Amino acid sequence: MGLRLGAKYEAFRAEVREFLGVHWPLRGAEAELPAEQQEKRLRERALARGYVYRHFPRVYGGSEQPADALEDMVLDQEFAAAGAVCDIRGIGLAMLVPTLLDYGNEEQRVRFIPPTLRGDMRWCQGYSEPGASSDLASLSSRAVLEGDRWRINGHKI
Repeated sequence: MGLRLGAKYEAFRAEVREFLGVHWPLRGAEAELPAEQQEKRLRERALARGYVYRHFPRVYGGSEQPADALEDMVLDQEFAAAGAVCDIRGIGLAMLVPTLLDYGNEEQRVRFIPPTLRGDMRWCQGYSEPGASSDLASLSSRAVLEGDRWRINGHKI
């Protein structure tokens, strides 16, 4: 079956291809940079264009666009076809940034979200406890509010 996207998405595809044709692969002195630096340069340009981290607020480095699964699919397809890697995947973008947006204070958001989107800051998360390893259902550490302080019972390894 040959599914085709409508004119709006094909125009978007052409726009993304044009962007990649200009910006990837890097040229001149930029082409001599280490791969990580080349990806960082592309990520900066793609962020400025609104092609990555589209749903995050503009004030923190995203482009505050409404969700559009078909545009996201076009972006994934075209970046992959061009061999362009600029989207950082991982715990920072999947869990930390959304958590800060929902529960963090403004100082935390300003301090941590922009460098995470740029790839200047990377994150990991550990769940291990003695006897539980990384099985989240087996975790036993608890925080109990006692007056105006939290008491943590248990520990991580």
